[in-house]
Amino acid sequence: MQFEDFVGQKDIISVLKKKLAEDRIGHAILFCGPNGQGKRTLALLFAKAILCLEQEGSKKDGFCGECISCKKVDKFIHPDLLFIAPQGKSIKIEQVRELKKELLFKPGEGDKKIFIMEDVHAMSNEAANSMLNILEEPPEYVVSVLLTSNLSMLLPTILSRCEIYKFSPVPPKDMYEYFKGNINYNVNHIENDINKAVALSGGRLAKAKMFLENDLYKNQEREIIEAFETFLDKKNRLALFEWAEKLAEKTDEELDMFFEIFTLF
Repeated sequence: MQFEDFVGQKDIISVLKKKLAEDRIGHAILFCGPNGQGKRTLALLFAKAILCLEQEGSKKDGFCGECISCKKVDKFIHPDLLFIAPQGKSIKIEQVRELKKELLFKPGEGDKKIFIMEDVHAMSNEAANSMLNILEEPPEYVVSVLLTSNLSMLLPTILSRCEIYKFSPVPPKDMYEYFKGNINYNVNHIENDINKAVALSGGRLAKAKMFLENDLYKNQEREIIEAFETFLDKKNRLALFEWAEKLAEKTDEELDMFFEIFTLF
């Protein structure tokens, strides 16, 4: 995947490519938006462009995809690309301390060392305060890419040290074009399914994919149709209670999907 293949966030990509071409990469970048909008994917593309060995100067607004560096990024084995994610429900102080140790070592294969931290809002208070040291006095070769779905949970001192990029919902038109241009979805799904998935996605491509690929979606849709039939049949009170009991047994994930689909009817 190249930047041009990424669905949505065209304004953000344009700014990032310009910074790459002009060699004006900030030391701390923050991607903010709901889960499912591709923050992690775009962070990886950006890291790949920074680490690419073949593109230089004004041409360095992308990546070749073929050099050893690009291939290592694709396989998640590049020594100058680090990943941090919550352990359990939070990012712990021990993880940040370990990150600091790693950042003391200069890049092994290029001139930059990058770390991508997912769900940065999940840092414990200790971890957040320790992270400030990295953002305040980063080694010149370090680029921090932070990802969050909840900007309000971050310390103002962290926000003030980052270039913030707020992700926008992907326009339905862009999602339609993506699905219609992808043979896997064109062959395996009728257009009505794609229309429903896009409508339910809230501008999040990953969520639209989930609705198309997850059988749970169609099962939930059938249940909702049955529920409407039950509500309309006022004489069948027993069936109404049975349906309510079935709803109570659902998992949180099933309930979330159920009510999202319910809003379309």
